[in-house]
Amino acid sequence: MRPSGLVRVGMSFLLLAGLGSMAQQQPSANGPQNGLQPPAMQNGVMPSGAQNAAASAMMSADQPAGGAAMTSSSSTSTSGQASVPQLETRDPRYRINKTDVLSVNFLFTPEYDQNLQVQPDGYVIPRGISQLKAEGMTIPEFTEALQQAYGKLLHDPVITVLPTNVVPAYFIVGGEVHNPGRYTFQGDTTMSQAITLGGGFTPYAKHSQVILFRRINNEWVEGRRVDLKHMLNNGNLAEDIHLQPGDMIYVPKNTISKIPQWLLPESDFVKFGFFGNIPLK
Repeated sequence: MRPSGLVRVGMSFLLLAGLGSMAQQQPSANGPQNGLQPPAMQNGVMPSGAQNAAASAMMSADQPAGGAAMTSSSSTSTSGQASVPQLETRDPRYRINKTDVLSVNFLFTPEYDQNLQVQPDGYVIPRGISQLKAEGMTIPEFTEALQQAYGKLLHDPVITVLPTNVVPAYFIVGGEVHNPGRYTFQGDTTMSQAITLGGGFTPYAKHSQVILFRRINNEWVEGRRVDLKHMLNNGNLAEDIHLQPGDMIYVPKNTISKIPQWLLPESDFVKFGFFGNIPLK
């Protein structure tokens, strides 16, 4: 190669090296990706520590949504498992009813021992104090009410209350059930259990609109429609209402059963022309 060619090659190499150095020192006009500023370079070479930091920053910047979604999904899954309701034993307490008889005993002042009968209005008249409302209260609640009332006469009275004559609480099942009637409570009872005790639905029952009547006071009765058909078909009894003393369940008829059933003799079909001109054999 001639000397002039070597000079040309050397000049081209120097020119390319200078352009590369300028490109490394001047950032791109579009700026760094993901809004990250490049770390400082030393002699055109990025330090190893800065390279690791940049790589970590780039990975964090490229996947913020994905990491957040995974965390949210994990926390949602965990909270979903924690929010699953657990079965608990339901133990309803006995509540005082009308005409119940209660034996009241005083530990240190037996002269106040007495039997109290709940009147039709739900009140009792204890000896020496004003009347108290007893209906609907549990035995501990009524005992506490007696202690507070007698506390005005006695110093820290110790009272024990025992029911001696209890009227069985009842509920009523009527309408389209096989055995309608009045049933006494044998424990905690729900609507679906009460329907079963009543012999189950008849073929004419409207399962989706069973009505529960519950008396609130002497003037108001609350009525609520319950879709037992949906609950039983889905196997979900979470909304199965627990009955209270005096509740009444009414199962209405379905629409088809309301249509009157009638039969006509064969001669009337011919008379009214239901068969046209086709002779009967």
